[in-house]
Amino acid sequence: MIWMAAVGYFISGACLTNAIPHLVAGLTGRAFPTQFSRRLGVGLSSPFVNFVWGWINAAIGYALLCQTGSFRAWSATDVAPALAGSLVTGAILSVHFGNLFSVRSIPPRGDRAFETAHSPRPRGAAPKWR
Repeated sequence: MIWMAAVGYFISGACLTNAIPHLVAGLTGRAFPTQFSRRLGVGLSSPFVNFVWGWINAAIGYALLCQTGSFRAWSATDVAPALAGSLVTGAILSVHFGNLFSVRSIPPRGDRAFETAHSPRPRGAAPKWR
């Protein structure tokens, strides 16, 4: 196997792994960060944008896997770069989204829009309907 095929398989694994969270978010109707949001990689995009971006990632990953070299699923030298791309991308995404969606990412005090939306109700007060 030539090294260009290994690079293609690595990128293919990365694209296929990146497709998973976007497709899941899009199909379940949840907003999820994409690079198309106003705050790159942090802001939320609509479920439709996530579905389309997940589908594009899956198509690119599949095309790279099938059209780069002659991929053989039973060959360890072909599968290893794709799995390495998947492993590296999965680790990077898990750390990024873990930090993004953790409790520490809640805005600091003084953000009035956040505080009014998430402040506890006083006892006996009627619920606020939005």
